[in-house]
Formats: sequence, structure tokens, C-alpha cells
Amino acid sequence: MLVEVSLSFRNKILIWLFVLFVATSAAYLPAINNDFTNWDDPTYVTANPLIQSLSLKNMRDCFTGFVMGNYHPLTTLSLALDYRIGGLNPRQYHLTNLILHLLNTGLVFFLIFLLFNRNLNIVVVVSLLFGLHTIHVESVAWVTERKDVLYALFYLLSLIFYVQYLAGRRFLFFCLSLACFTLSLLSKGQAVTLAAVLFLIDYHWNGSSLSRRRVCKKIPFVVIAIFFGVVSLMGSRSSGAISVTNQNNFFEQVAFACFGLWGYFIKLLLPLNLSAFYPYPDRVNGHIPWLFWCSLWVLPALAATLVLTRKRAPQIFFGLVFFLINIALMLQIFPVGNVIMADRFAYIPSIGFFIVAASGLETLALRGLRHRYVSRVLFVAYLLMLAVLTFHRCDIWKDSLTLWDDTINKHPNSFFVFNLRGLAKAIEKDFRGAIKDYDRAIELNPGVLETYYNRGNARLKAGDDAGAISDFETVLKLKPDYSDAAVNMAYVLMRQRRYNEAIKTYNSLEKNTGLTAALYLSRGLAKINNADFDGAIEDYNRALTSDRHNPEIYLNRCYAFLKTANFAAAVKDCDEVIKTSPDYTEAFFYRGSALLGRHEYERAVSDYTRVIFLLPDYEGVYFNRGMALIRQGKHEEGCRDLDLADRRGFAWAKEALIDYCDR
Repeated sequence: MLVEVSLSFRNKILIWLFVLFVATSAAYLPAINNDFTNWDDPTYVTANPLIQSLSLKNMRDCFTGFVMGNYHPLTTLSLALDYRIGGLNPRQYHLTNLILHLLNTGLVFFLIFLLFNRNLNIVVVVSLLFGLHTIHVESVAWVTERKDVLYALFYLLSLIFYVQYLAGRRFLFFCLSLACFTLSLLSKGQAVTLAAVLFLIDYHWNGSSLSRRRVCKKIPFVVIAIFFGVVSLMGSRSSGAISVTNQNNFFEQVAFACFGLWGYFIKLLLPLNLSAFYPYPDRVNGHIPWLFWCSLWVLPALAATLVLTRKRAPQIFFGLVFFLINIALMLQIFPVGNVIMADRFAYIPSIGFFIVAASGLETLALRGLRHRYVSRVLFVAYLLMLAVLTFHRCDIWKDSLTLWDDTINKHPNSFFVFNLRGLAKAIEKDFRGAIKDYDRAIELNPGVLETYYNRGNARLKAGDDAGAISDFETVLKLKPDYSDAAVNMAYVLMRQRRYNEAIKTYNSLEKNTGLTAALYLSRGLAKINNADFDGAIEDYNRALTSDRHNPEIYLNRCYAFLKTANFAAAVKDCDEVIKTSPDYTEAFFYRGSALLGRHEYERAVSDYTRVIFLLPDYEGVYFNRGMALIRQGKHEEGCRDLDLADRRGFAWAKEALIDYCDR
């Protein structure tokens, strides 16, 4: 519907849009200077190879795989564009999130403008509430929630094009709506609700009549929604986000859903005590607290409200149904993840609640001049409160420690949050603080292996090898194929020179999950230290099958060949190292020793001389060159090197001086 408007009315629109963008930008300004957090940001951004290149392979991988059980290739590509522009500068990602939120706020303005017959009072109230509301901070200030603000952009565009189609019957708008719906689904699976919202818009636009023709036109939307819904379920199941062993029965889950629904109403009305994490409650004597059963009253209350408003207050009815359609999948009746609700889930659903609020304010204003002024003053005060709360809430997302400190203050019995704060402290090298948080997480829930693994890592970095081994053993006892724990366990054992135990750990890992080239390299080193040189050579051979250009593998195999007196093979391996790394000191030393073993004294002297040039203090090099020179018949030069080796404290030099130099 390309609406004709007067110049003065158009100016009003431009002024309100200017106010809207300035107010929203000011409220969210602190978010631009925030850092990444350790909550999913590493997987999505800082350690995500998919965003580090816009290559065809990466694009293909984006569209054919999941990230943490979610299918949102368009979101990943948008993060890749940010990486292309700003690398890993968090400001770039936060700025993009804010720009998307501003665009969404503008789109909400135009959607409500089209839906409610250019009623600027409703339009301004809804868009200001959407732009400034504190519950949206999580979606805007958390880089990982790019998927929220991006899917909303295409979701709102799709609805706008659909309303344009209803107004003008132009098929182009229908196609644009369908295309934007698909893009929205490619950004986040939550967009599936749009197919149901279209029926609501039809009802609002045309009244209660729902012809077969109108239903048929929704079929493409429904089919696409079902397809992406199935894909989302597959992703959630693959990541374990949907638990098939959920301890809550269906009726308890309904009670939790009602509690969450009521919680969203409360947070949207008065966004106080917001949290990044809303955990399920602890059971009392095996039962969920009575408060959650009391929340069931919200169902009959909602049903009565819908019946009463369907004809008497159609705007309120529309807003309420819009909210319910969009929040329904997020109410955890079929639980996904381990939260009872989340601020980010309310990003699009909140529009429906704001329509209800705007309609209520308009009704109050129509009662008379006094009521109008009172309602406007109260609304402006409410907006100022929202702006201040949003500004300060953005600061809570400044970094990981600030975020988790705030969350723990509100939910002091969540093992999940203590675990994440422990990780944040470990990143800051506060290993004692991290261990303390992991201790608390284990106290709250001793059955989570990841916490033992994280504590083991912290103990390892704090120098508590015994504690680290204990934690890794706990993990491996219950989950022998926990490869990261096995790798770290072997590392600690190697550090303690417990090579037999390290080899056994690698053997178990090989049996359960297989070894990478790097792990074959590590086990080979353990075997060398255990004097099993043939076993080490076998491991290095396996490592080279998947990593043929790693100089470390060739160098270590060169050393193992040297120890088994296979001098020709040792020379060949060291040649490979020197070919790619011409300044690799150890390679020249080992090759010199192999050449010495093959009686190629002149070449051996040349290699030892190169070692001295690269690293004059390399242990044993003067002794070896001295012996090579003596065997070459150059006794004077050789004895000079042996004398240098003796003065540097090399153990065998004194005896060699007596044997070859009469000293």
C-alpha cells in the first residue's frame, strides 16, 4: 500500500523517525565499546574458521552445516563480512548489531503504520517501545545474537511486503514477501512463526472471512516453514540441545511455560532484574515449587482476554495473538537448552505486547484532555526510565566477567553460570579464581563432566599437576572417549616424565576416537623418552600419512632413526626439514650426527659449523665437531673444539681430550 500523505504529515513522520533513531542510538551507545563474551562468541566469531574467509568452500559449508546445532548460514555470512571489514575488532560486530536494530525499529514504524491505518499515535508508541526497551539489550549487545536482529530485519520486511500485497494485489509484493521470509529463516529458525502471523494479518485486514483462495496462498509459506522447522529440529538434536531424557514431565513443562509466559509479560512491562540466564528451579523433595503450578492461571486469563477483545478491542486482540504466536515456540513446552526463558526470545514477540500497550494508552487518551496529558507525561517518563535502564544494561554486557558477576548476583545457584565465569577467569589468567568457581559449580551439580575438564585445565595452568590428573581421570572414567581430557591428561603425564602412563593414555584415546597427526607426534615423543625408538618411528610414519609437510614430524623421526643407527634414513628426514626450514638448528645438528655415523666427516663438520653460526651455545656441538675433525685428520682444530666443549662443561670432552689430545 503506497500511502499518499500530505506534506505536513510526511514531515511529522520524518521528525518522529529522527527522534526514534537518535533516542535508540543514545540508549544503546555503550554496547559499541563492549568486548566479546565467552558465551558462544568464540564458537560464532573469535574461533570460527567459517567467518575468516568468504571463499566458496566456506560459503558452501555455511549452507550445509550447523553451528552449535543451529542452521543460520546468512547470519554466519554477515559475521564473515564483519570479519572482512574489521577483523576481530569487537566494535565492528557491535556496530553492525546496533545498525540492524535501528533498521528494525524503522521497519516496525512502517509495519504498524500500514497495519493500523496511519494511526501515528499507535505507530510512535510501538516503535519507541521497540527501539528503547531494555529486554532487547541481549539481542543487540551480544554479538552471538546477530541471528536475532538479522532474522527480524527480513521478518519485518516480509510482513511489510505482505501487507503491501494485500493492499494492492500486486504479485511482486507477494514474491518479495516470500523471498524475505526465506532469508529470515536462513538467519534464524525462530522465523517459522511468520507463516502463522500471515493468517492473523489476513484476519485483521479482511475480518473473519478466510476463503480457500487466501488459505491456498499461504501454502508456499507453510511448506517453507515446515522444511526449515525440520532442519532446525535436526540441528538441535545433533547438538544435544533437545534432551530426550528431560526429567520434567509434560504437565510440569506446561507449568514452566506458563511461568515463562507470565515472566515475559512482567519483564516487558517493567524490565527490572533482567538476567542473561534464567535457570530451571531446584526441586523441593522431588517436586517443582508451588509457584510454578500457580502460574497456570495465566491460561484461563489469556483465553478470557482473547474472547473479550476479539470484537470489542481488535487492536488489543491482534497484538496479543501476535505476541502469543511468536513466543509459543520459545515457551519450552518441548525444552530446548537449559533455560526457562530468555530476553532474546522476546525480540519479535514484544511487538505484539507493545501494540497492546499503545492501544491501551490511546483508549486512555480518548477519555478527555486531562487523561491525554496524564498518559503522555507517564509515557515520556516511562520511556526515560527505559532509556536509562537500557544504557546501564548495555554496560552489563561489557565483558564476560561483568556479565557473569551480574548473573550470579541474580541466580547464585546456577552451576552453568559459575562454569562460564570460571572460564572467563581462566582467560584472564586468574586460575585460582577459576578453580574456586568450578568448585562451586561441581558442588551445585557434580554430574557435569565439562566442569571437571575445565577445572583440570585451570589446575594444569596453575601448576597443580596432581589436581589436574585427578580431574581428567574423573572425566575419562565416566566418558573414555572424551578426547580433549585424554589429550590434556597425556600432556600432564609427559610433563611429569611418566611416559609409560602417557603412552597408555594415548593408546586408550587411539582405541576410542583415533589419533590425529599431532597426537601421533606426541606419543612418538613419549616413546622416544621411553627408549622405544622403533615404536616412535611407527607413530611418525602414521603422522605423516595425514600431515606430510610438518617439519616437526620429520625432525623427530630423524632423531629416532639416528638412535637406531639408520643414518641414511636420518639424513633423508633432516634434508626434508632443512628444505623447508633452512635455519632449523636441531635439523643441522641431527644430520651432522647422522653424517658422522656414516663417516662423512667433511659434511658433518659443515653441518656443525652451521649450528654454531645459528646458535653458538648449542649443547654438544663443539664436542661433535671436534670428533669429526679429529677423524678427518685435523687434530689441532679438533682438539681446539674439544677444549671449548670441556670449558663449557660438556661431560665427555675431558675424556676425549685425554684420549685424542694427550691432555
